[in-house]
Amino acid sequence: MIKFYANRNNHSIYSNRVFFNRIYFYYVNKGYYRIIINSIVNLLVSNFLVFFILFLFNCIDYRGLLELTIETSISNYIDSGNILNLNIFFMSLLILFFLLDIIKIISLLDDIYVFSNIKKFYNNNLKIRDSELEYLEWKEILNIYVDSTNMELNPYYIDSIITAKDNYFIALLDNKILRPFHLNSIFEWNLMYCIIYSFVDNSEKISDLVFKNPQKIEDSMKHRLRTISILSVIFMPLIMVIITFYNLFNYGEQFYNKPNLFISKNFTRLAKLKFRNYNELSHMFEERMDELTELTRRYNDTFKNKILEAGLKLVIFVFSSIFMTLIILTILNDHILTNLNILGGKNVLWFIGVFGSIIAILRTIINTKSKENPINIMEKIADVTIVDKKVIQNSNMSVIKNKFLENYRFKILQIFYDILWTMIMPIQLWSISYDSRYIINFIKKISSNNTKIGISCVFSDFCFDNNRDEETYFGSLLDANEQEDFIKKKNHSIEMFEKMYPNCLENIVTESTQINVI
Repeated sequence: MIKFYANRNNHSIYSNRVFFNRIYFYYVNKGYYRIIINSIVNLLVSNFLVFFILFLFNCIDYRGLLELTIETSISNYIDSGNILNLNIFFMSLLILFFLLDIIKIISLLDDIYVFSNIKKFYNNNLKIRDSELEYLEWKEILNIYVDSTNMELNPYYIDSIITAKDNYFIALLDNKILRPFHLNSIFEWNLMYCIIYSFVDNSEKISDLVFKNPQKIEDSMKHRLRTISILSVIFMPLIMVIITFYNLFNYGEQFYNKPNLFISKNFTRLAKLKFRNYNELSHMFEERMDELTELTRRYNDTFKNKILEAGLKLVIFVFSSIFMTLIILTILNDHILTNLNILGGKNVLWFIGVFGSIIAILRTIINTKSKENPINIMEKIADVTIVDKKVIQNSNMSVIKNKFLENYRFKILQIFYDILWTMIMPIQLWSISYDSRYIINFIKKISSNNTKIGISCVFSDFCFDNNRDEETYFGSLLDANEQEDFIKKKNHSIEMFEKMYPNCLENIVTESTQINVI
């Protein structure tokens, strides 16, 4: 199995970056069958969504359903043979979708082959079964790797390899080289493809063309951004329909059965990325964000608005009174439930459902208020992410609360923002294309050549040469306070890494030297 973890042309264990990315992906997804099943499910979900949307638009007689007054069969209002009654434009989009399906199937077959070999490596070389991945830590996987192969392996280099692309993307956001107003999954994927993958080759290495021929990287980046921008405009009708219905089907049932989700909050996608440390693996980042989100919810719940609370109690009492009256009436005469219209043709059943949901939501708002000390909670938050001491000391003040929670927003609003901002995504991509030279110059400036793992982001270099002026690597738009915050983030990244891998960084000082190739 030596071919999995060594490159015969380069005996460095760190040379095969693709392999380490794959064994980490295998670990995060907890085994071979989950990877394959998830791929199959995603393929089936996308196909079901497209055909269900076609069914909803082409096969249902909505006028007949809306005018329904007598008992009848739903088959009288469905014409399934009309599902492919499309104009030339939408038929072309459907054909392209089928072509994408073929590409996904080929990719799935490739995954079946590739990850079957990774499975053999885990099972035969590391003696780790897929079921054991549920409770094994990543650092334990690396320790087993070292013991089974008798090779020296430093987790610092492995994690640097796995997070190389993410480190550059975070650096572009932190230094305001990329300044998106809002970030959703589609836009983030497009930015990664157009910008990061313009200088990352198929072997997961940072291309040396960043220094040898930056103009070629710039042209590739600009071409990708503008091509994706144009394609986004062409496919925007289909994209908007799919993401709207996907969010409706995915979250609609959850909000219906748990009305309190209407008031649930979370950090925005952009805020979460700015919380991410350098060289922080994705599963560790997600675990830390889950902890931060829970602590932030508790912190937010410590602040009470007595006027709002009193008003809500009044509203709850009024709605509860009406709700219980309707319930009692339906107990006395069950025909009242569907045969008695109250307002605008809406019957008692409709009002019971609406009033019940409103009461549940309002009671949740009142009951979520906590008696915990906000300062104590903020101290716990400081263990998870960077928090200034003055913020901790004054965390019981509303102005501090509002500042800290400015990117902690209602989940339902974030869903709407994701949909709306998708519409202007092509404009954002096209405008970023004009910054291609600025971006590649910054990438070149923050790249250094590590003798162990090759070119990497200097901010993820935890053995940074202190003799060099670190400020020269910052983006030009950062002021003095933002630069200070950036240094705090890098120090926090090192602290979190050392907490995960004690004494790991002590060895790399003598193992490698940083060569500045700028």
